[in-house]
Amino acid sequence: MSATHSRFEHSVGVAHLAELMLTQLRLHQPWLDITDRDILCVKVAGLCHDLGHGPFSHVYDGIFMQQLHERGLDYPAMRGWTHEQGSLDMLNALLVEYRIDVTAYGLEAIDLDFIRELILGHPVGKHSAKLFTGRPTKPFLYEVVNNAKTGLDVDKLDYFMRDAQYTGAKASCDTHLLLSTMRVLPDATTGVLTMCWPEKMAEQVMKVFRTRYDLHQAVYQHKVRKNEYCLVDVCVRD
Repeated sequence: MSATHSRFEHSVGVAHLAELMLTQLRLHQPWLDITDRDILCVKVAGLCHDLGHGPFSHVYDGIFMQQLHERGLDYPAMRGWTHEQGSLDMLNALLVEYRIDVTAYGLEAIDLDFIRELILGHPVGKHSAKLFTGRPTKPFLYEVVNNAKTGLDVDKLDYFMRDAQYTGAKASCDTHLLLSTMRVLPDATTGVLTMCWPEKMAEQVMKVFRTRYDLHQAVYQHKVRKNEYCLVDVCVRD
C-alpha cells in the first residue's frame, strides 16, 4: 500500500464535504438563509485553502522556516508567515494573472472578501483590527473550512479519513454521519450562531479527535519522518 496522495485530491474532497454540509443544513434549517452564493464561496475556499503550501508541505512552513531564521538566512517578510497567508497570496495572484472576473460566476467583491476570510480563518488584517465582513450575519459559515473555534471542520474530516485510508491506519469516526447530523444553534454563552451536534453524537465527535491522536502516533510522528531533518540540513547548508 502506498501512502502517496496529493493536496489536489484533498482540496477537492474538502470542497465536496463543504457542499454536503451546507446542503443538508439548508434542507433542515431553511431559516439560516444559506444561498447558492454562500455554498459556492465556501467550496472555492475549500479548493484554494492549501494553495500556499510550499515544497514538502509542512516541512517548508515548519522546520525549514525555523532553520532559516536560526541561521539568519530568512527575510523579514517571511517571519510569521503561514501557509494560509500563502494561499491568500496565491489566490490574489491567480485572479490578477488570469484576469478572472468573479461576476461571470455570479459573485461580487464582497464574496471575494468572504472567501479570503474563510481561507485565513480570521478577518483579513490583524485579528483585533476588525470583524468579519464577508458574511457578518452568518458566522457559522466561517467554521466550515477552517474552524478556529473548535478545530472540527471539513478540512480535518477529509484529511483524517484520507490519510487513514492511504496509510492503513485506523479511523474510528463516521464523517458522513457527522455531516448529516450537524446543526446551527446560538452559542449558549455568546448567542452567536455556531456549528453543533446533538448530545447523542458526543461519542462520534470525540472519535474525530481520537482519530487525530491515532494518526499522530502511527503516521505523523513516525520515526521515518526524521528524514525531514536531513533534507532541511541539505537545503539550508551554509
